[in-house]
Amino acid sequence: MPSKFQPENLRLQRAGKPGCHGNQSCIRLKIVAYSEIERPAMFLKWLKNRRQPVPVPPRHILENISPGLAGMIQSASLERRRGLLVKAFALAGRSIKQIEPELQRLMEDYRRDGTLSESQITAARQFAEAADEKYSEAEAREADSKIAEHWFQNARLATALADANAGADWTNAADAIYELSVISNDASELFQLVRVELKD
Repeated sequence: MPSKFQPENLRLQRAGKPGCHGNQSCIRLKIVAYSEIERPAMFLKWLKNRRQPVPVPPRHILENISPGLAGMIQSASLERRRGLLVKAFALAGRSIKQIEPELQRLMEDYRRDGTLSESQITAARQFAEAADEKYSEAEAREADSKIAEHWFQNARLATALADANAGADWTNAADAIYELSVISNDASELFQLVRVELKD
């Protein structure tokens, strides 16, 4: 529907001014709108809709750490994302001094099959929750920092493993890369791997 105040919705009326005589230029103009302008409620509704902000997609947390990385993951095919993740897990795994046996078995299954079953994903989630609890307990009692670090790294690896196998949506791969990136203090090598593997 055209705007109510566009020219095609208005018309000018020329009328003689009372008291004008002869050739005296006595013209008054009236702006008369079509019936739409006579309905202010409709106009206010139109104005409100016009001012409605355009929804902005949520920004993935990876963009705060390494701008452009999430976009590369989003643009990549599922096959390329899967190939990237296998290499990313191998790289991140080298940063962990000791991986718990249960998690190690899941990692080996993932490397062998390239995916995890629903029950294995559930096992990875449960392991991650338990590891996070142990990390929090170690932090609370101010235990040896190496103990807290151990459980933190294992929790992140398990969470990444579950995220990577959660489905085909690109955000699952991005979530996995984020979890792997916080395992060590320097994620530059991991981010470089992503850029190389997903480069057009």
